[in-house]
Amino acid sequence: MRIAKGIQNKLSEMRPNDAAYFAQRYDAFEQRLKQSDQQWLAQMKPYAGRKVVTYHRSWPNFAEHFGLNVVGYVEPRPGIPQALNTPWN
Repeated sequence: MRIAKGIQNKLSEMRPNDAAYFAQRYDAFEQRLKQSDQQWLAQMKPYAGRKVVTYHRSWPNFAEHFGLNVVGYVEPRPGIPQALNTPWN
C-alpha cells in the first residue's frame, strides 16, 4: 500500500487537476486488496503454524503474514550461506 500511495501522490503532483481521480483509484485498489487479503488469510488459516523451508530467505513477509514457521533455508550451494551469494550483500 505504501508503494501505491506513493504512486498516487506522485501522479497527483504531476497532474493536480486529476488528483481526485487518482485518490479514488487508490481507494478502490485499497478496498480490493483488503478484500483479497481477507480471502487469502482464510485460505491460509489451516496452515498457520506449519513448519516450512524456503529458498534463500525469500519468504519472510509471506511467512509472517500467514503465520508460517520458517525452520530453515535451502542454500544455493552446499556450505555457502545465501547471505554471501545475494547481489545486495
